[in-house]
Amino acid sequence: LIMKKSNQMVKFLIFLLPILLFARGKVIYSPPAETNVSAPWLTGPLLCPASHVVPLGHVNIQPYIFAVAYTGSFSSDWKKQSSPTFWNNLSQIFIQIGIAPWMDLAVTPSVLWNYSQHQSSFEFGDISAGFDIQLYASPLYSPVPAFKLLVRENFPTGKYRNLNPKKYFTDDGGIGSFATTFGIVFGNIYHIQGVHFFNYRMALTYTLPAPVRLT
Repeated sequence: LIMKKSNQMVKFLIFLLPILLFARGKVIYSPPAETNVSAPWLTGPLLCPASHVVPLGHVNIQPYIFAVAYTGSFSSDWKKQSSPTFWNNLSQIFIQIGIAPWMDLAVTPSVLWNYSQHQSSFEFGDISAGFDIQLYASPLYSPVPAFKLLVRENFPTGKYRNLNPKKYFTDDGGIGSFATTFGIVFGNIYHIQGVHFFNYRMALTYTLPAPVRLT
């Protein structure tokens, strides 16, 4: 199984190399198109990143708070199985630093506060870090989407072993494995007319978790 995943990684990197070379030599980073109407402040969706990198000399900081209540699960035959409510409260800070006109460094630290059955725990979560590489940067308001390559690595800094059974898994802080994510992000802001704009995004990602030995 480990050998099979390693072969898949090698094949993917061989496929990825020409794309990186293309990005370095062919990226088109045009300034925004002139218009008499200022673009509105569109923050975009929570789960899909922007299709443009943060340029050299700029920093983007976005704090997020997610509160999720897990009240049950589904069995293999899709029957609902209720369980005590488990609250997962996650705080993340998404940081992007421009290191080139066509590349930025992205780092996302996280902290968690979990609560279930009168037990709670405050934990430091996993850290995600990686790069965004601009493959094509279309002008603002263009109907043609910009797109970038996304590469992320999950570092298992959160607690995932030697959990306290009396804590009902509230002291769980991470996935316990390195995981590499590759993706392509598309999107742009399209000016329809007047004060009407359309902001669209789409991200296609694939994650390769590292094998973990359980003892």
